[in-house]
Amino acid sequence: MARGNQTARALTWQSPGLIAGIVLFFVLSSFRPADARIFAAYSSISGSFLGLFVAKDAGYFAEQGLDVQLLYIASGTTLTQALIGGDVQIGFGNGISALRAKLQGADLVIVGVSVDRMIFSLFSRREIRTPADLKGRKVGVTRFGGAPDIWVRIVLSRLNMVPEKDVALIQMGGQPGILGGLTGGSIDAGVLSPPTLFTAAELGLHELISFKKWQIPAPHVAILSSSGYLARKGEEVERFLRAYVIGVHRVKTDPTFAKQSLARYTKVQDPKVLTQTYELWKDMFTRLPAITDEAVAGAIAEVVKIDPKVRDLPRESYLNPAFVRRVEASGLLEKLYGKP
Repeated sequence: MARGNQTARALTWQSPGLIAGIVLFFVLSSFRPADARIFAAYSSISGSFLGLFVAKDAGYFAEQGLDVQLLYIASGTTLTQALIGGDVQIGFGNGISALRAKLQGADLVIVGVSVDRMIFSLFSRREIRTPADLKGRKVGVTRFGGAPDIWVRIVLSRLNMVPEKDVALIQMGGQPGILGGLTGGSIDAGVLSPPTLFTAAELGLHELISFKKWQIPAPHVAILSSSGYLARKGEEVERFLRAYVIGVHRVKTDPTFAKQSLARYTKVQDPKVLTQTYELWKDMFTRLPAITDEAVAGAIAEVVKIDPKVRDLPRESYLNPAFVRRVEASGLLEKLYGKP
């Protein structure tokens, strides 16, 4: 009994210290910096953003102390508006759209390029067998000024057709809308990217112009931000890019996990389509999202047709490769892939 009283007294005596320690723990915890929140948007339901999806699902952003919220904003033009308005801090979209917005005074900067070829196919209803059959027909794009719209204008001009004269271009909102328009008959052809183009093939639609032939050099998947955000939060942007590079490595080395993310974000469940999409994009992603001269030249070559003033834009006004270079200098690629 006496021993029990001693134990009780000991616990009573220690209680204030124990309580103080618990209180101190919670007080100190409350001062621990919260993860920096970043809203990152992508511009289409496409496998071209698989590195972003995997980085999120695998927790790589969280490992970098970032609370990244992914948003789908249909079409590059709408995405650039969200970046300009500050609703989104980092965007994944087409660099040509960003460059055109820059010419109109938008504060947009390309910090990286993850895919430097435009990957689209033109699918049509079965009765349209050749590009010449497109004359007088309706072709679906996402939005005017978006990547599919830019791509099909380039292709039509190379086929000696005048967009909106020989062919009517119709805004369909997104890849699902284009596919629905094709199957429903409201359009005769449409610009599709993987995985939607593989789904179109499974449905029996005709691939009129193949992405395998028309891989036009351009910043197809550009990582975008504003100069103001880069100046304020540059260290967070660097951490974001580190997580993204790790995500791309996971895409290239873990097909099972990558296809799970692909299915989650694209809503595609067909195993064949998922595998086709994965096999295409895993080879298209660059290990490091460096800004290449070829991709920039491709973008300028197209924008100059609309606005020759693009030639006068200083490169540093719309390109900032410093963050990607710092990721490269950190030795991250060697840790992931080994020394070349």
